[in-house]
Amino acid sequence: MRNIVMGICSLGIFFLVLMIGLTISGRQKRASELDTALNLAMEQALQMLVYNDDSGPKSDEELCAVFENLFLAQLSANASYQIEVLDVSAQSGILSVRVTETYAHLNGRTGHISLQKMAVCDQVTQEDLYGKRNLTFYVGEQIYRQYELDAGSALTVPRTPFKDNEVFAGWQDMESKEAYAPEELGRLILQGNMEFYALWEPIE
Repeated sequence: MRNIVMGICSLGIFFLVLMIGLTISGRQKRASELDTALNLAMEQALQMLVYNDDSGPKSDEELCAVFENLFLAQLSANASYQIEVLDVSAQSGILSVRVTETYAHLNGRTGHISLQKMAVCDQVTQEDLYGKRNLTFYVGEQIYRQYELDAGSALTVPRTPFKDNEVFAGWQDMESKEAYAPEELGRLILQGNMEFYALWEPIE
């Protein structure tokens, strides 16, 4: 009987530790995803402010709306988000926000993650603003697709390449080494010449 009780207690402790671990891991993952989405949305909103003379935001309100759309488009639907604009200036290229994510833990309790960031638009020259840029995609050492696009336009995403015994895993920016899924890549703005390499994973 004593062994049964100890076994039940041990099992209870195991599940408690497991739930705590999953809760911490889930929170860290959400915080990382929120940080990435926030950085990318702020960067792209300010890029549109500089590069898109006709379609880009012209006022503080438009800049905030563009940022919010870009931010929410990247995030999961199983959470709610509160966006607080702390400072904004479309004329000076400044955007400061605080974002709070509210979600449910595995144990049913409500969790909150709050991040605050500020971004300032880099100064660019007329040469940066206009003209053609090269966008190149590589599979191995071979050029898979190459495009000549206007600076400030959205990236053109090629068809997914295929390779025997491997699965396509996305595109990696040669300069930043950051990896993107095709749907993420299509949201980026072309600033200068850019090169991407295909990533692969073995078929299990």
